[in-house]
Amino acid sequence: MTYSTVDDLLTGDLLISQKVDKQKFVQDAADEMDSKLGFLYELPLAPCVTDPPPAVPATLEPHEILLLKGINNKLASGRLILTLDIAGEETVLHAYGLRLITEAMNDLMLVANGNVLLSACRQEMVAGLRSNRTPLCVNRDEESAQDMFESAVMRRGETAVWQPGEAADEALYADSYSPNSGTLYGG
Repeated sequence: MTYSTVDDLLTGDLLISQKVDKQKFVQDAADEMDSKLGFLYELPLAPCVTDPPPAVPATLEPHEILLLKGINNKLASGRLILTLDIAGEETVLHAYGLRLITEAMNDLMLVANGNVLLSACRQEMVAGLRSNRTPLCVNRDEESAQDMFESAVMRRGETAVWQPGEAADEALYADSYSPNSGTLYGG
C-alpha cells in the first residue's frame, strides 16, 4: 500500500523518460516507510478500533494522512530525481533531490521514533507490553562508577554519590536486586 500516487510526485516539469517506472519509486518509498513504522505500529496503518467495530472502516486522521502522503511524495520524488541524468543539472537538481530525501527522512524518523504519534494501533497493543529495555543484570565493580550510573538512570529520583575506591552501597539495590536471580527490578 502506498501513501501517495504517481501524480503526486514533486518533479515539476522535469522530462522523465517513459521507460522510468514512477510507480516503482512510489512503492519503494512506501515500503521504506513501512519498514521503519512497522517497529512502532501495526501494518497496514489503521486507527485502533474499540468495541464495537464501526460500521464504516475507520481511517487515520486527515492530518496524519497528509503527513504520510508528504513523506511518501518527498522520498519517492527525491529518489527519482537522484536517478535522473540531465546534462548540466547535476549539482542543482541533485541538491533538490537530496533535500527532498532529507526532509522525508527527518519527518519519517519523527514518526518512527514516537515523537509524532499517529492514531494507528501500536505494536504494544497488539503483542502485549514489550519487556523493559533496561539492562537485566547489574555489573558490580568497586573501582568504577557503574553502580552509581545504574542508580541514577534506573532508579530515578534517588541521589547517589560515588568516589573512586568506594564500593557501591548494597542497600541501594536491596529491594530490587537478587544475586541468585541475576535480574534487576523484576526484569
